[in-house]
Amino acid sequence: MTPRPPAGFGSLALAALDATPDRTALRQGSAELTYAQVRAQVQALVVRLAELGLRPGDTLVQLRGNDLWQWVVSVACAVAGIRSCSIPATLPAGEVTERITPAAPALVVTDDVSAATGFRTITLTDLMAGTTRPTAAEPDHEPGRIVRLAFTSGTGGPPKGVELSAAAMGAVAAACADAVPWPRTPTVICAESVSGGFGNMVLPTLMHGGTVVLPAPGETLPGLLNANPGAVLLVMPPTLRALLADRTLSPAPPSLLVYSGDTLTAEEIDRIHRWAGPVLCGVYGQVEVPKTIAINLPEHHLHPQRAGALGRPFPGTDWRVVDLDGRDVPAGQPGELWVRSASVLTGYAFPATAAPPFSGDWLRTGDICRVVEGYAFHEGRIEDVLARRPALVCPAPIERHLGTGSIALLPGRVDGSVVAVTTSAADTEAAREELSAFGLTLERSVDVDTIPRTWMGRIDRRRLRSVL
Repeated sequence: MTPRPPAGFGSLALAALDATPDRTALRQGSAELTYAQVRAQVQALVVRLAELGLRPGDTLVQLRGNDLWQWVVSVACAVAGIRSCSIPATLPAGEVTERITPAAPALVVTDDVSAATGFRTITLTDLMAGTTRPTAAEPDHEPGRIVRLAFTSGTGGPPKGVELSAAAMGAVAAACADAVPWPRTPTVICAESVSGGFGNMVLPTLMHGGTVVLPAPGETLPGLLNANPGAVLLVMPPTLRALLADRTLSPAPPSLLVYSGDTLTAEEIDRIHRWAGPVLCGVYGQVEVPKTIAINLPEHHLHPQRAGALGRPFPGTDWRVVDLDGRDVPAGQPGELWVRSASVLTGYAFPATAAPPFSGDWLRTGDICRVVEGYAFHEGRIEDVLARRPALVCPAPIERHLGTGSIALLPGRVDGSVVAVTTSAADTEAAREELSAFGLTLERSVDVDTIPRTWMGRIDRRRLRSVL
């Protein structure tokens, strides 16, 4: 598939909103906005932001809950050439301050002004109060203008501020609109926060004339599926696993299930196929390359050897797998995944010590992958590599082979030595034998009560390293 010509995010959004003015664009509970109403609100917000003194290049932070206005305000920012940054309102107060401060916002939109003490704030109600009159708004025409400031999770170190340009965000929307097998005029249920990664799927939905449905307070995912039969479901694996775990539920199956953030097990894929048929579509990206590194289409999930893959590269994305000296590795051998596309970040806004992760025009993802017959399989992160030569060895494949779920492996003091963190002495002896098969040595073992995990269910190696 040939990628469409590049266009800025704001321009693409306005064009999509103009295409089908009478259709419902966004719905959340009883609240609905047509395409024309979203267009009018975006136009008015651009003027309102200028009246409030914001100029192209400024940053606006949204510190609010998940609702349809999150996306409307972010589009207005893109049209105005303003950096949009979303921070979950559920974060502890200290973490909120730690995130707002380096973002250096000109304005914080929040429903709880006490949560952003020391910053210029405005409530959404007051922001929208001046947006009633019709106005014309031309999109900012600087493709390199940063319109999105996003945070990395910090699992590999301190959170970083990722700068994404209008052109990059437009490339993300166009790639997802073209590569994902959307049904005609889809109804799309976004089970996750629209201010997060799946917010990147709102514009592709609208480019297909569809409607995005967000859960309202009190609405359940099974209820939304039953109320919207044949909908597309956007979901992260933890939410999907919770849905599958409740065997008392019988929600209507989606026509397409787009997931991201982790791969699924063979058993999970089989359960979904028995429930909904071949509907799974995995999309893989990073904050630095939102959603557009690899795609695993529904037909790929029917192949046992490809079902657990990240997928093949998105149209318009090139990749390489290299050793830690930047040399291409043989097919099937683990190495760091480097990517090149129109959707990569410009750089890091903060911290000051964070260097842009580029080698020439290649983005170094830090993800260790192996590519087999064109499909990428995730092995781990570069900071967790146990051995570097003659080939990279990651802990996750060894931990999976041990199969206990009660042991985690961390790199030791020298290359090829390993620290085993475990809740069972028996696991330590099993790990010693397994490690020797990989040419690794057990440096020491550390007993813990539990193995910490991230909300995604992965071993939280950053927390483990901090307590050793």
